[in-house]
Amino acid sequence: DNAVAACDDELFEELLVERRFFWGRLFVVSDPDAIHRILVENVDNYIRIPPVRRAFTFTSGGGMNHLEGEEWWRHRRTINPALDYRALLPDLPELIRLTEDMAAHLAALPPGEEFPIGRTLTHLLTRTTGRVFAGEDRRIDALLLRLGRFPENYGMLDVLPLPPSLHFIDRYRRARAGLGEYYALLDELFAERRSATYDGTKDLLWRMATARDRETGRELS
Repeated sequence: DNAVAACDDELFEELLVERRFFWGRLFVVSDPDAIHRILVENVDNYIRIPPVRRAFTFTSGGGMNHLEGEEWWRHRRTINPALDYRALLPDLPELIRLTEDMAAHLAALPPGEEFPIGRTLTHLLTRTTGRVFAGEDRRIDALLLRLGRFPENYGMLDVLPLPPSLHFIDRYRRARAGLGEYYALLDELFAERRSATYDGTKDLLWRMATARDRETGRELS
C-alpha cells in the first residue's frame, strides 16, 4: 500500500541488510558511519546504476542525481555553500509561521470532518519550499507543484536498461512531460537574480545563481 509497508522487519532492526535477486545483490545500509563512507568519504566508488540515473534524469539530463565523476564534484563544490544550514536560518521564523498557520487551520475544522491530508501537506511543503527557494516570489509555487509530480507514475520503460538505439523513447517522454514552461520560468528567476540591479532577498535561487566553484570559478549553467 505504501513505501514503508514494503519494508520487512529486518530492515528496521539491522544496520546492513543483504538481499539476493536474479539480477544480483542489493544492500540496504542504515548505519550512519557506513552511509557517511558511501556518500562522502568514498563516493567515487559507488556509481549510480543506469536505471536509477534514468529515473532521476530531468529534461536537461543533468543534476546531482544524474552526474558522475568530476562533474558531480564540481556541482557539489558549487552548491554546498548555498545549502549550508546557516544560510537557511533567516527563513526559519517564516517557516514556523506557515506551519503554525496550517496547524491552526486544521484545528479549526469541525471534529470528525474529513480532509485530504495529502493535498494539505503538499500545500504546506510547497509554501515552505517556495519560501526557501524564492522568498515571497509566489511564481515558484506552480513550478514546485509540477516538479513534485514528475515524472508522474513510473513504468517499466523508466527502469529497464535501454540500448542507445532506443534512447529516443526518453526524449519522447520528456517532450510530453509538460515541463518546458516551468524551466522557462526558472531561467527567468535565475536571470533576475544574476542581474546587477537585483535588490530582492538572498534566497536559495540567488545563492545558486551567484555561486561559483571555489576551484575553477565556474558558475552553474
